[in-house]
Amino acid sequence: MIKITKVEQKKYSKGVWSLFSDEMHIADLHEDVIVEHRITPGKLLSKADIEILLESEEKAKAMDSALRLLSYRMRSEKELADSLRRKGYGEGLVEDIMKELRKRGYVDDQGFARMYAQSLLGSKKEGSRAVKMKLSQKGISREVTQSIVEELTSDEKEYEAALELARKKLRGSYKNDEPDAIYRKLGGFLSRKGYPFEIVMKVLRKVTKKEID
Repeated sequence: MIKITKVEQKKYSKGVWSLFSDEMHIADLHEDVIVEHRITPGKLLSKADIEILLESEEKAKAMDSALRLLSYRMRSEKELADSLRRKGYGEGLVEDIMKELRKRGYVDDQGFARMYAQSLLGSKKEGSRAVKMKLSQKGISREVTQSIVEELTSDEKEYEAALELARKKLRGSYKNDEPDAIYRKLGGFLSRKGYPFEIVMKVLRKVTKKEID
């Protein structure tokens, strides 16, 4: 058995405490691990007790990493889990962390998908094909993706957004181009922005008829 003789806050590490037995360093633990296991000077720890403490500390570190990532921006479950795996946390621990985050309401793929799609459709003026592809890359299910896209956009909204982009191009970088070049460039541009073929063709017919002749 090892007797804990000193528990002191670790320098430059807020919320982390160091355990000592006489002058021998035993472990550095997050404050919530200290509280959970009631670690105080005088407590006796077996080898098995220390292993349990270290497992709890690993979970605390993983949770800290997850919360830090979420503090920067909202993330999908897949994004967050993949980030934890890249940091070296095992699959079982990652699953435990994700389960706890769901329980606390910190991860919500439906809410994330809606917010991300709104950004793509709004400020970035991307089409529904691009939105579906990017949500899929974030690990959002096909069902959730389809539901969000149907909720936030329509053929008419996409047409108006694509037409606005086309007119900006015609006033700007395509201003002095020949009609054939405009048709080719604009079609490629709108396709790369993720607009459906039917919308792209409708916009091209509109602008070539009204604004190039």
